[in-house]
Amino acid sequence: MPGSATEAARRFSPYAPVGSVVRRPTPTLPPSAGLREALEWLDRDAVDAVAVVDPASGEPLGILTLRDVIKRVTLAGSGLDLP
Repeated sequence: MPGSATEAARRFSPYAPVGSVVRRPTPTLPPSAGLREALEWLDRDAVDAVAVVDPASGEPLGILTLRDVIKRVTLAGSGLDLP
């Protein structure tokens, strides 16, 4: 039945291609971006993570999550102006 919960669950199957469930482009930042800039991206895009990507090659280098910021910066007493 179209619009049913079963149909919705089938779309989000663990066997579904990632592209079929991703609704928007992944936010990315270069490694040179500061922590404050990363937090602004997270807030503006209403996401919990941002991919760190090499600007020249486009290769992913890592991911920065909101949890990383809380644990490694805020709770550790570091400043937000760190690279």
